[in-house]
Amino acid sequence: MEDRLYLKVKKSFLQMFTGETIVFFASFFAGYFYALILGPNDYGVWQTAKVFISYSIVFTFSLPFVMRRDFVMLRSEGKHEEAKKIADLVFTYELFLTPLISLGLILYSLFFIENYLLKLSMMTVGAIYVSQFIGGYGNLLAKGLNNYNLLKKASILNGILTILTVPLVYFFGINSLFIATIIIAMINSVYYFVNRPFSFNLFWDNKLFKTLLIISFPLYLQDISSTIFDSIDRLIIARYLNFSEVGYYSLSSLVIIPLRLLISSFSVVLFTQLNEKYGFSNADHVIEKHVIIPHKILSVLFPPLLGIAVILLPTVVTFFLPKYVLGISSAQIALFGMFIFLLNTFSANALFVVNKQKITAIVYFVVGVFKTILCYLSMVYGYGIIGIACSTVISFLVLDFLMLRIVFKQLKKSPTQFYVYFLKEIFPTIFIALVCFLFFLVSPKLEIFFSSFTITIIGLTVVLISSLPMLIIAKNRVKELSSNQ
Repeated sequence: MEDRLYLKVKKSFLQMFTGETIVFFASFFAGYFYALILGPNDYGVWQTAKVFISYSIVFTFSLPFVMRRDFVMLRSEGKHEEAKKIADLVFTYELFLTPLISLGLILYSLFFIENYLLKLSMMTVGAIYVSQFIGGYGNLLAKGLNNYNLLKKASILNGILTILTVPLVYFFGINSLFIATIIIAMINSVYYFVNRPFSFNLFWDNKLFKTLLIISFPLYLQDISSTIFDSIDRLIIARYLNFSEVGYYSLSSLVIIPLRLLISSFSVVLFTQLNEKYGFSNADHVIEKHVIIPHKILSVLFPPLLGIAVILLPTVVTFFLPKYVLGISSAQIALFGMFIFLLNTFSANALFVVNKQKITAIVYFVVGVFKTILCYLSMVYGYGIIGIACSTVISFLVLDFLMLRIVFKQLKKSPTQFYVYFLKEIFPTIFIALVCFLFFLVSPKLEIFFSSFTITIIGLTVVLISSLPMLIIAKNRVKELSSNQ
């Protein structure tokens, strides 16, 4: 049975990864040209507005995520009719709610936002809420049914359409980007509607809605905190600096795309496959499969890759995006921070399975407030976007620490076992970050003797040599995991 789970996770991950890889190259390609064509100010305005796309979670009460969990688990127990009722209820709720959210944001933008470009950007976000509704719901169902082949095809379609927007932006400017983004969301919705696994029905049951709401409310608080937690840095920069600084800082959004792609794809696949196999089980070995096993691999495999990316970034940005060189340092820092944050998603998944949403909601809220304070202080004391990036990394470290602590309490492991595990998990990332920091500290002195290209090669060599033990450990752990399955 375990070997079947391993093979299913592997197959689903490869399917999803294939599609997401297309999206990655398309998003990276398009994002590069958006940044190049629009310049830091206009690109910064659009990046600021895009923050509010994720804020639609405020009005959903996290019911879609609860549906994704319970839909899978109920079907795994043969309760298909109950699973369908949950799916239909969530569909009905979002169908009536989404247009109201969209209209509210468009009216607010029209009458209360003075900056013309920001006004158009926010109105576009409002239109996206409606146009992506069916697509988002279809994507959720596909994940719930483990239909990663459908997700792959949808991702390929989205990637192709995204690439086609580049010449439009080049010839017609940012307004064409707004229109194209809405059209892509509409096409995505049509695709998922045509390929829906069953009919989308209107259904309402007050008792079921209240039950789901009780389950989802702690998760809802967590999602709100997490959403604000993930975006408050850009909002503070826009408030206390300017949109050009948001543009420089948003270089990190472009750089972390491959990191998000790999780890998020794996996290989603692992979560749904484990839920399908184990249902509502909260046994220790299930929690370990959600958290400990992926951590053992990723914590030693990814830091060397991060180190390589950090060393290459100055050369790449200077050549391809010279207007954004002021964002290089913050982007380098953000790479390490985002990796730590993405590791935390495995803990969040496991704690959701064992219904620890209330505790995780409190953790996210507390750390979100902590991050907001740190970012604000960075502005007050003049540390700029580098201070914001450092504040983000510190906050993500605190979040990972607290979430893992809750996981280890659930596993009834001692504090000593937790501290040893946490240090082992985080040490490779901190070590590679320190190696990169020391290299960039001494690299100006090397400019007397070597060209920039040679210095970059030296940096890559230093990182690879420093990473060799981690790569060996990663190889052995993957081999061990495969043999155990």
